[in-house]
Amino acid sequence: MRLLAATVAWVGALAAPAMAADVTATNTGATNIFDPPTVNIQAGDSVTWTWGGSNPHSVTSDMSSPMSFDSGIRSPGASFTIQFPTAGAFTYHCIVHPGMNGTVVVAPASGGGGGGDGSPPGATPGDTVAPAVSALKVQSRWIRFALSEPAKLTGSVKKGARRV
Repeated sequence: MRLLAATVAWVGALAAPAMAADVTATNTGATNIFDPPTVNIQAGDSVTWTWGGSNPHSVTSDMSSPMSFDSGIRSPGASFTIQFPTAGAFTYHCIVHPGMNGTVVVAPASGGGGGGDGSPPGATPGDTVAPAVSALKVQSRWIRFALSEPAKLTGSVKKGARRV
């Protein structure tokens, strides 16, 4: 059993994504910031946020971000890592501190598959930013919105701790 656990840990270490960028969620007096506010990586790379200072923070994707992610509210000393598999501009914020914003800019992976420019399969070459969501209206049983351009939309809805 120990050999199996050691083998799984070793294989997991080989498959771990490369750490491409580090961001600190911190505060200086009354100012809360992501430092740096913008990081640039390649598709497939990861970003690690580390909580510094004395305030709790979150790393929560904006509604217009091409990918949804949320660290939850964490205390100083915590960290959160996420891999960005596709190119695009991923904007995020801290739900505790309005105005605390950041962006992860992901360039296409060099030498990748998909489109000739490294874009994912099915993507329009050069298309790296998701359409903007506008005219959002949420009701108890439906969501209505408009996109700034034609796009394929996939998603799920959570009700409490379960998906519906």
